[in-house]
Amino acid sequence: MCFDLCVVSSRQEASDGVDARRLAWLYYRTVLKSSHVNGLLLAIMLVSILGAAVGATRSPLAVLRYWIIIGAVISLGCGGYLTCCLPRYLTIVNAVAYDATLFDHWELVVAARMGLLASIAIVILLLFSLQLGSAQAPGCAEVHTAVDSKQRKD
Repeated sequence: MCFDLCVVSSRQEASDGVDARRLAWLYYRTVLKSSHVNGLLLAIMLVSILGAAVGATRSPLAVLRYWIIIGAVISLGCGGYLTCCLPRYLTIVNAVAYDATLFDHWELVVAARMGLLASIAIVILLLFSLQLGSAQAPGCAEVHTAVDSKQRKD
């Protein structure tokens, strides 16, 4: 995110006198070609979306609404990231030489990444609400009571 902020702030040079856009170009060309970075990002997105789908199919009606909201929120965050960031990243990776225009309107990339982070934060709050059975998640207390009583019988 530090490279993104340097590019967006319109500063021509980073701290060492290097052009901020050129530094970001070098960074992204290195990081985006890393198979472990791409694999981890793919795994996180798939687990997030598929996890919400599994939660929705296996949950009681009392908490089904929360799993649907979780799925919608994470899908919006991931979808925004994939539609705004991924095409820009691909052009950077496929560029033969540095071109400063690759980072024009980079604010959209920053906004999409912040949207993804916000969606993750919202999902974490919803998951905490479900886990704790708080008053903000109607029906959670009944689910936890049923699970607890089943575990005591076993």
